[in-house]
Amino acid sequence: MRKLFLTFAVLLFMAVIAAPPLMAAGTLAGTAISNQAYGEYKDANSNVMPKVYSNTVTITVYQVYGVNVDPATIASTAKNGDVIYFHVQPFNTGNGNDTQTYTYVPSGDWTPSVQFFYDVNNNHTYDAGDILLTQTSPNTYKSVNGVGAPVLISPDDDYDIMMQVTVPGSGTAADGSKSIITVTATSDRSVGTPGGTKTSTGIYTTNVLAAAIAAVKTHTPAGTPTYLKPGDVVTYTVTLTNSGGTAGTSAGVTDPLPANVTYVPGSLKVSIDGGPFVAKTDGADSDGVKYDAGTKSVIAPDGGTLTISDKNTAGHIWAVQFQATLNAGTSMGSAVVNQADITYTSGTSPPVTIKTNGDTCLVSQLAGIDLTTTATPK
Repeated sequence: MRKLFLTFAVLLFMAVIAAPPLMAAGTLAGTAISNQAYGEYKDANSNVMPKVYSNTVTITVYQVYGVNVDPATIASTAKNGDVIYFHVQPFNTGNGNDTQTYTYVPSGDWTPSVQFFYDVNNNHTYDAGDILLTQTSPNTYKSVNGVGAPVLISPDDDYDIMMQVTVPGSGTAADGSKSIITVTATSDRSVGTPGGTKTSTGIYTTNVLAAAIAAVKTHTPAGTPTYLKPGDVVTYTVTLTNSGGTAGTSAGVTDPLPANVTYVPGSLKVSIDGGPFVAKTDGADSDGVKYDAGTKSVIAPDGGTLTISDKNTAGHIWAVQFQATLNAGTSMGSAVVNQADITYTSGTSPPVTIKTNGDTCLVSQLAGIDLTTTATPK
């Protein structure tokens, strides 16, 4: 009997190059993945025989649908007659292009006037270039561009919305009252699929107070969006501004850092009324702010009482600034979202808690090559 001696060789070559970051998409819908095996063998006399190839097996990746509104909740304060904006950020977390539908339901003590704007330049702030969306049905909007054509949202990208809320007069919205708007984002292409319709919600609360403190989170380096790679340092700033006619007292700021960043020691700074940022110590003392390593949070005040003066008095703007480093091993394309909590008291009203916008950075891919081979025994 002739004996055949078989060996198998597999060569795996994976190149990772700089490219737009991926967050949840993984392998894109429609991608063809092919696999073919081959065998090498010798006859009984150790003669090398021609390679033998198997058939090629090809599979095509089908589309997976997903949507996620991030952050899930934002709360703000305003006084009667104010017009404020909430940044609504629905991501496409599927692996293929999709369109989205947005509906909102108001609840609470009063019903505001609401309008949706497409944030054309993705700067997460309402400005003159943003486009007013037209309702396709009551309280319903679509992801469209300036001429009403559907916007295809790429995997891991989002459709930035600025939701405008107009606060009515005191006869409708009394001091201490609130309005709650629940926004639901729907993945249009998931409707009717075996996996079911994919939705996600965000809750946006407007509190009416005589001391109307707005809280905004920003970062540098700026970008639309900002891409970071492990080792990069980002500077975060939380700014409180009181546009009301009375002071906000017993104010407090708690800013828990995202899990995938590390605080830069000695980077705490505070600015009052638009003045220069002054360096503060990390530890517990009386300089107004500290970093709590146990909870990975920046906390103010640290000793004493933080008061945000009324709009007509110096001290109606207060800001804290600090730095963080993106950790090694953070998944490429993942979102780094930082959101701070603020509590304060307006007059005799009960203390209120509000949240800043969710400040988002994305993690870039890194260039590199990983080569793995399996050698054929001789």
